[in-house]
Amino acid sequence: MTGDSRIPVTVLSGFLGSGKTTLLRRWRREEALREAALVVHDLSELGIDAELLSDEGADTAP
Repeated sequence: MTGDSRIPVTVLSGFLGSGKTTLLRRWRREEALREAALVVHDLSELGIDAELLSDEGADTAP
């Protein structure tokens, strides 16, 4: 392989209520990050994080 084929990855973690989803929603509003892929592991049975992120225009899957 020639060149740098690495893909940058950011892992965001924290305690319940620490502001992770708020930060993700703010990131989604940034032009440079609008097309970024998000993998969200929502342990809530309600799927609150997925709902909040879909309100920001993110495509989500169960």
